[in-house]
Amino acid sequence: MRKHHPTGRFNNGQKLAAYVFILTTPALVLTGLVLMFRDVFPEELVLLSRMIPVWSFAIVGIALLVHIYIGMLDVNRPGVEANAAFHAGLQRHPEVSAALLIRWHRFPWDRYVNTTVAFGLGPSYAFRTPRVEEHPRRPASRLLVFMPVEITFAPPQDRDPSWELLLRVHHRSGAFRLVSDARGSNFVSTGVRYRFSDTPDLH
Repeated sequence: MRKHHPTGRFNNGQKLAAYVFILTTPALVLTGLVLMFRDVFPEELVLLSRMIPVWSFAIVGIALLVHIYIGMLDVNRPGVEANAAFHAGLQRHPEVSAALLIRWHRFPWDRYVNTTVAFGLGPSYAFRTPRVEEHPRRPASRLLVFMPVEITFAPPQDRDPSWELLLRVHHRSGAFRLVSDARGSNFVSTGVRYRFSDTPDLH
């Protein structure tokens, strides 16, 4: 069994979640009061109070992902990926993206089908304005948030798990208008991949 260094009464994930909630909860309460009595406060403060809950939501979401990761160190692995692609068809332009990944690699059925599930977060930049993301009231943006979601299926470990079938969603969005007001896009893909390492995140 994997041993962890002593962290006191609460582990690092619990401490992180507590600090985030301690900081964001008063911010949500105060900005909520400002929005309830918006006629009393200056317009600049009201506009700021509309943005703080959005940022707080993003911070809490990231903190929860990190909290889950720390609490599940024995069943997941971190990873990093970088992509370069060229879109053809409905739109024609190059795109580069990168993401930090968390990959879950232990499931009850792994003795039959070795399965992993990954989620990532990072930037995506298109070298031309993506046509599929254009909207009359929401102009497209070249720089958006990149959130890949991936599921892989491979033979059990006692055979040869180097070859795997993957299902993947390539998601671009403005992250609830944190980065852009653009509507974003989703591309669903499938394929076969060969893994050169025993570590699922080194391909």
